[in-house]
Amino acid sequence: MSDPVSLSSSDSSDVDGTGDSDSTDVSRPIKDENSGSDNTNTQQKGQIAIVKPLSGDVQTDFAANKLVYNTTLQEWRTHSGVDIKGDAGCNIKAAANGKISAIKNDPKYGLTVVIEHSLNGRDFTTVYCGLKEISKNISEGVSVKSGDTIATLGEDIFCEKTQGAHLHFELSENNIPLNPQEYWK
Repeated sequence: MSDPVSLSSSDSSDVDGTGDSDSTDVSRPIKDENSGSDNTNTQQKGQIAIVKPLSGDVQTDFAANKLVYNTTLQEWRTHSGVDIKGDAGCNIKAAANGKISAIKNDPKYGLTVVIEHSLNGRDFTTVYCGLKEISKNISEGVSVKSGDTIATLGEDIFCEKTQGAHLHFELSENNIPLNPQEYWK
């Protein structure tokens, strides 16, 4: 889950240089000043496949290396996952075989489940935010299979409230965010 990127008010009116203050796409990478990294994973794509945890349209695309405008918080920030629209109460599925490593109530993202996966010799983490209720058989340390129901979708997410009911879903490898859409079966 991304931390906000701070911009001065004079910067936010035309961040991408297009003259459009409502533009949500900023194409310049965000560099980590300490590592020189632009937050891009250099691993080969396509070596793993995961299932989409919710069958719905993507509302907000992955944008870990560019700024998008968050209408709820009214600020520019990165988006290290995808937001998938759904009906409150619908089932959320595990994206791959793995082990539940955390269940927490995040102040910004609400009820959240974190799953650790070892796929084709590589370690990945998936994060599921904006949940209403955890499934009865799900707790920390429990192993899950791809497609298992882990929770139900909540009404909204505090920091993305204007979007209504949706799942904020993240995939990462070695703490580097990946675009989940590039890995869906």
